[in-house]
Amino acid sequence: MTRKRVYIILAILAAAGFFLQLITLPMIGTSKTTRAELSERNAYLKDREAIIKKIAELEEEKAQWENQIKKLDTAIPTESGLATVIFQLQNFAMDSGLIMKEIGHNEQPSSTLPGGMDLSINSRVIGSYASLKSFFGKLENNLRITDIQRLDLGLENMGEGTSSTSEGAQVKETASRGEQLFNASFTVKLYYFPTEKASAK
Repeated sequence: MTRKRVYIILAILAAAGFFLQLITLPMIGTSKTTRAELSERNAYLKDREAIIKKIAELEEEKAQWENQIKKLDTAIPTESGLATVIFQLQNFAMDSGLIMKEIGHNEQPSSTLPGGMDLSINSRVIGSYASLKSFFGKLENNLRITDIQRLDLGLENMGEGTSSTSEGAQVKETASRGEQLFNASFTVKLYYFPTEKASAK
């Protein structure tokens, strides 16, 4: 092999190497750029996932607070709701098998809730011990805060004057089952916290 041919082969190899270098260098640079972009995108996606997770946690916390606020609004509303309270007490009495003989109310500024109001309900009911227990159990489990302030319990006297009324008939029916009848006079206190908006109505 002549020197001339060796030089030609070396020149061809050098040219091929230079050509390959020209092709591969941009590809290597592009690959590095792509990897950097992928790394940045992955970091962005992780940050985005963390933000979405945080938003979901905040939404859950907000829902819990809203639920607590609703419970508080039920426990201590902004209005007395007198008609609703009386209707509820009558339903409790009827569901428990009691007769509600009388009912009255009084409202005044609260001594225990600054800025709040007390709604006192006075009533007298007649029925068996089991019925009374059921009635006061319903009061105790009421969603609105209800404090029993006074409870006077006595035996009910079965007078002749009660027989002509439907209430008297119910009393006699209870007595006919051999149950002792009681009359219970009580006072319950409920609370409300009037806002300026509620006061303006």
